[in-house]
Amino acid sequence: MKIYMNLSLPFKLLTIQLLSFFKSVSENDPILIFSDPRGGGTWLTEMLSTIDKTAIIWEPLNIRHVREFRNLKFGWRQYIPEDAEWEEAKKIFSKMLIGKLINEWTCLKTGVNDYWNANQFIIKICRGHMLLPWLVRQFNFSLLPIYLVRHPFAVVASQLKHKGWHHEFSPYKVPSTPYNQLYSEHEKYLESLSSKEERLTAIWCINNSVPLNHKNNNSRWITLYYENLALDTDQEMNRIFARWQKTKPDDINRRYIIPSSTTSDSTSFVDMEKHLRSWERTLTESQIHTMSRVLEYFNITTYCSKSPMPQMT
Repeated sequence: MKIYMNLSLPFKLLTIQLLSFFKSVSENDPILIFSDPRGGGTWLTEMLSTIDKTAIIWEPLNIRHVREFRNLKFGWRQYIPEDAEWEEAKKIFSKMLIGKLINEWTCLKTGVNDYWNANQFIIKICRGHMLLPWLVRQFNFSLLPIYLVRHPFAVVASQLKHKGWHHEFSPYKVPSTPYNQLYSEHEKYLESLSSKEERLTAIWCINNSVPLNHKNNNSRWITLYYENLALDTDQEMNRIFARWQKTKPDDINRRYIIPSSTTSDSTSFVDMEKHLRSWERTLTESQIHTMSRVLEYFNITTYCSKSPMPQMT
């Protein structure tokens, strides 16, 4: 079947929605990528999209665009306890994993031909770290999900520069969502934060503490540090494909030095060490000091203000 890509967006969406009725893939076979917003997830997704017969499902946990999760009263950074039984949520995730959670947003990076020819989906999940332990118990993934971690100061510095975070600062309110206990136990502290950078750092800490501190970290999923990926992309890619027991595609090499489609600075990858230290130039000493205190409160030791690199123990 040949389906042309030069369709207007409504026709593209309608075509993919129709094709989804005939599409059959296993819920256990997707490539799952978990990352923070501005955390490098798009770059990694676009590199892995060189794998033959794959198609991208774009950020399905964005509750502004995906009503199925919004109807479950999901928050932007939803937590589900590892041993929780939530059948309604599992059904929606199953629909997502087999490429049937289709709308203009989730198909943003996918063409009709790519969708129809795909044997598996690359699902880029933003803000979903706290779901990892629950998801790997609910589904028997054939390929370990990838958990991409980036220095919180780099993430926050990039967010502060991005128009998506150019809103006025307001005191933090615990989301009224199911399983909001990881927020409510820090409610007083979160309400005491007085700057946008402190609040963003605290959210990074809460979200990343779940997978980083889990006993199965880098066991039931692949923990990948953005800084290591940036400095030695080939080695880290080899590690991923070795864990998957799959052959790395030759075409992936040409993608290493190509910035992601969401990167505003196309020259940022010319000097990777300078790129990794860019937050030191962007943030003030005062900001770095207050953000460091947030890391201390949450007992985050993987990253610190002294180095752009993860501190491995």
